[in-house]
Amino acid sequence: MHSNSNKCYKYNSQNIIPDDSTCFPTYLLAIESEQENDEIRGLTAGKEAWIGLIQDPFTGNISWHNDSPLNYTNLGPNCTLAEGSGSYFYMTSNGTWRNCLSDYNNISGYFCGAKYGGVPTCPKHGCPSSQGLAIDIHGTVNPCLCYYFTSQKIQDFDQNANLKCVFDLRITNSTFLSIDSSFANNELTTLSRQIIKGTNCTFYYNGLLIGITDGFKGEWINGDNSTYRNWHPGYPDILGDSGAVFDIFDGTWSNPENPPDSGYCFICQYLLQKRIA
Repeated sequence: MHSNSNKCYKYNSQNIIPDDSTCFPTYLLAIESEQENDEIRGLTAGKEAWIGLIQDPFTGNISWHNDSPLNYTNLGPNCTLAEGSGSYFYMTSNGTWRNCLSDYNNISGYFCGAKYGGVPTCPKHGCPSSQGLAIDIHGTVNPCLCYYFTSQKIQDFDQNANLKCVFDLRITNSTFLSIDSSFANNELTTLSRQIIKGTNCTFYYNGLLIGITDGFKGEWINGDNSTYRNWHPGYPDILGDSGAVFDIFDGTWSNPENPPDSGYCFICQYLLQKRIA
């Protein structure tokens, strides 16, 4: 940018309604000064274009798509009830920013942007919503992971359990949980205890399938090759269940010989792709 030599941008003259994946592997453009705003406005030929400002529909808070500090804004008039308010902001012909739903189908382009020399990092937001079908939590040990704690239960654990995440939670490309380290195991144990009132689950299938073919060492059904294990003393049981479960109170794993008839709860995960801010 002429107004900021540390940033680059691209204008795309397509009529779209943006979502979190727009501009991947970068982000919708964050505008950080009046000079940047004037430069961007001069490229739109008087038309409206999407920028990277987003409003949380629940809290009303605004933030940049790439989580840059919100040091500059140029908000226009609030949308009327008739116009309605959406999550994504666009730049109007006079350079102000609005998010009126009534205009969404008429926006003629969008700006993507990134810092020169930027390194791909895990997004701080963007976990697909389960729409209330689970408790959604963005991981911290691996900030590219989104967790979905369900109160649903599985009676028979096998390779097809991955489909529960895709179809029951309606999150494309989600998979069953896998646990790669003691840090991740501790995080999941802590989170499970914190949300027990919401799920009423004390044991969860952890995604490890146990059987004769792997020497009862277990293999992750989502294809993860992690060798981390945290078995409770005496486990795995060669006569036990084919699925390992973890205890939310001590974080250890077991495969009881006689699981409850109702089965166990389960956790799904979704891997966010790194992006350049």
